[in-house]
Amino acid sequence: MSKKVYTSNGYSTVNVSNTCEQRYQTCQNQLNSQVAELRMQYGIANNMNTQCQADLKSEQTISSMFASDKNKCTSDLSNMTTLHTNVLSENTNLKSQLNEYNIKITDDATCGVNNKICPTGQFCSIYGWCGVADIYKEPTIATQYKQCNNNETPETAPCLIPGTQMQHVVKLTSDSRCGINGRICNKNTFCSSSGWCGVTDEHKKNSDYSQFRECNANESSLNDNCMKLSAQYEPPQITTNSRCGFNNKMCDKGNYCSPSGWCGNTDEHKKINLMSKYRKCNDGENPHLNYCLI
Repeated sequence: MSKKVYTSNGYSTVNVSNTCEQRYQTCQNQLNSQVAELRMQYGIANNMNTQCQADLKSEQTISSMFASDKNKCTSDLSNMTTLHTNVLSENTNLKSQLNEYNIKITDDATCGVNNKICPTGQFCSIYGWCGVADIYKEPTIATQYKQCNNNETPETAPCLIPGTQMQHVVKLTSDSRCGINGRICNKNTFCSSSGWCGVTDEHKKNSDYSQFRECNANESSLNDNCMKLSAQYEPPQITTNSRCGFNNKMCDKGNYCSPSGWCGNTDEHKKINLMSKYRKCNDGENPHLNYCLI
């Protein structure tokens, strides 16, 4: 169908059906373009939704992990609190045990056993008793178990200070005194029964102080009457000749160390004395509560 249409150039004949078809095609193209745009936006929205779901799932996983970690932290905190309590309890027990090794003034006149010392003005005898008679003042292995006077120190005199601990480090003497607080004589010199270093036959006689000398190169503190410089006093060994208390030797189970340093199980051996601790603890005994060693 054709129709005359007035234009700027005058009347023209146009094909009406073609014009409609073009308009239809234009509308169709616009519609297709809009549909494509909507599809693209839908795809983007769908992708975003998928990503959001993935993120949500990831957040839920993380939240679950945090919850698990929180529970673990709570459990760990509880365990640490329990451990802290146990450590405090153990520390209290250790302090209590440590006090057993502190030097203390005797409360029953005994000295030299369980780190008990005589009060100022009294002296400790070889038998482990405090007193003031001349027999108590004789220099023996027990001499140091008395309280230091105001002008004395454990480094310069045979005495000890309450509340401190026994010194167990072996060191060379600086004043020829030996057998007191771990001080020993130089090599090739000997410690006399009165606690002095020298080389005479009197110094070489076997006594309570014989071990307080430095070992020579070919000697051992376990086999010979000597000590190693700057070493700790070595653990007591079971005696092989019934001697106890000297040279770190102790009696085996069932036997006791007499005041004169011999092992046995008579009533005389069982009497509490300076040497009483030089025996191996029997079953059920505790070195903190009984006069014995492990």
